[in-house]
Amino acid sequence: MEEIIKIVGLVGLIVAIATGVAAVVCHFLAIQLNTSREEMRALRVALEKEPSPAQLGEALRLWPEATKYNGGMQLAELRKGAHGQELIRAERTEKLKGLVRVLFFIAVIGIVLFIAGQVLAGRV
Repeated sequence: MEEIIKIVGLVGLIVAIATGVAAVVCHFLAIQLNTSREEMRALRVALEKEPSPAQLGEALRLWPEATKYNGGMQLAELRKGAHGQELIRAERTEKLKGLVRVLFFIAVIGIVLFIAGQVLAGRV
């Protein structure tokens, strides 16, 4: 019984460390993705108002297929592309944030298992 408790405690510690590291890595990826999302949001808002030539150039670089249209149709295609990209990036960001929460929860469970293993090993 004592060996099982020690093994559970060690497994809990390993799980806590591994998921903690994975959660931190995912958190930094989510921060970078959120920055990218904010840049896309700024471009979308600019396209909906009055975009500068630099913003139009950036949008055309991102969506070159819009060059086959002219005038208002081109701007509408650019807006549609920016809106779609912003939604995709927002969805990925939220999924990563959810994964970070799950990983931290698993890390906490691992720490609890480790502490419980240490306490129970001392009693047995």
